[in-house]
Amino acid sequence: MKLKSSIYLIITLISLIASLMTYAQSYKYRVWLSDKDTTQYSLQQPEKFLSESSIERRQRQGIAIDMSDIPVSDAHLRSIEKLGVRIVTTSRWMNTAVIALNDTTLLHKITSLPCVDSIKCVWKETSTDDTHNRRHAKMPLSSTHVTLANNGSSYGYAQQQIQLLNLDSLHAIGYKGDGMTIAVLDAGFYDIENSAYIHQDKIIGRYDLPHGVMNHKYETHGSEVLSCMAADVAGEYIGSAPEAQYWLFVTEDVDSEYPIEEDYWVAAAEIADSAGVDIINTSLAYTTFDDESMNYTQSQLDGESAFISQAAGIAAKKGMLVVIAAGNEFNKSWGKIGFPADAHGCMTVGSVNADGKHSSFSSSGYTTDGRVKPDVMSMGGSAYAISDDNYIKCASGTSYAAPIMCGALACLWQSHPEWSAAELIERVHQASSQYHHPDPLYGYGIPDIYAAYRAASGVDHTHHSPIEVHIVNKQLHILNDNHHARLLIYDSGGRCLFNRVVASDDVIDLSHLEAGLYIAVITYDSDFITQKLIITS
Repeated sequence: MKLKSSIYLIITLISLIASLMTYAQSYKYRVWLSDKDTTQYSLQQPEKFLSESSIERRQRQGIAIDMSDIPVSDAHLRSIEKLGVRIVTTSRWMNTAVIALNDTTLLHKITSLPCVDSIKCVWKETSTDDTHNRRHAKMPLSSTHVTLANNGSSYGYAQQQIQLLNLDSLHAIGYKGDGMTIAVLDAGFYDIENSAYIHQDKIIGRYDLPHGVMNHKYETHGSEVLSCMAADVAGEYIGSAPEAQYWLFVTEDVDSEYPIEEDYWVAAAEIADSAGVDIINTSLAYTTFDDESMNYTQSQLDGESAFISQAAGIAAKKGMLVVIAAGNEFNKSWGKIGFPADAHGCMTVGSVNADGKHSSFSSSGYTTDGRVKPDVMSMGGSAYAISDDNYIKCASGTSYAAPIMCGALACLWQSHPEWSAAELIERVHQASSQYHHPDPLYGYGIPDIYAAYRAASGVDHTHHSPIEVHIVNKQLHILNDNHHARLLIYDSGGRCLFNRVVASDDVIDLSHLEAGLYIAVITYDSDFITQKLIITS
């Protein structure tokens, strides 16, 4: 009898504990609001909710201010708060609010409000043991400390990743991002204020959406991403946009993986928009969550299904250039790009190695509605970045490919500020190695940023060369005005693969070369030219 009583007591205690745990569990819900009818703002006074530079960006690109720019209704928020919940964040673009609550019996009252259309759970408190680490789509795949050594280039360890895009040529004529503002939406920026490589006056704003306090839990992923663009120490490391200004936004909660991180991302993008930011870089990709019932599916890669992808598309419509890492899923079960890499009107960036070949991890396209993704490729395989404690690291991931490209695009846009964001994307597509034959691995290929500048400018800041080199369908066309010239072709390891005199209007068959990056050197008279050649499979 005692045994039965003990068992009954144990069962009762277990039930009580389970009940208390259920009651104590916290939730966050996304609430879609019905309208903005009670708003205090007016489209006739946009200066009340948008900065002067944000308004100017729209005017420059012919973008009208509409109801999606109006903040959510304060009256609606007060109606919801009166029921005993806390407002976590809101989105004017999506007309949503995220609420926190402990008592789920309130949900019926909330959904009964006239101002509420629908709700969805986007976060729930779980124990540490139940939390899954699904950050592989965002974090570097590998990391190695390196010993600093001057390699003779002012770019230092960043030399290859800059030169792969021919960005050094654009830098050389003065375009290094001055006057451009870039928002970095990422995980933490731990110890960024002590960086010896990033000038602190280049950082003009900081927000931490999930935590409220920057430098949360020693997370450095955002710092490394930022360094790829902002670092500026000659002979050691120069990033792709060292003269731009930066806003830093933490949107990632590294303790768990839930859709609320999409809400934080959208809130950050809207702050960036209001502040007049030109470009957003995000090295984040979402596919699955700690609660599997919340997971996305590949069929949703249409730019319209995922909350974050919808918002990224809206950010593009507001005239910002949104640069997104493709993800690191190619050799994993998901395989494809993540969200928001499928967004409309944005620039999705995959990864190649220093030789221009597809990195084995870089996620593939296309979108389910047939759009080319990734858009372009940048060096994310064995790339270099700067982490905390001011050490330079070699690591891999599209997390690095995206900011390297982002900084390059900032410099290109600086050179042609009259372009819209959409025109900038198209110009870069046209200057990419696979523009006429894109595929799901490379998209439009590796862009030549300087060539994009020259094609639009009609100005050549270098000395005139009587020799021109063009590659078409694995054939190298030499136009040399009857000069006696010699062609040498080197692989990425410095081996000479081709060496002979070329005649006027010569055509060299390169079909025997493997896909990768090569350097052509043509000597003539007492001069020479060099040109990067990218051979695709």
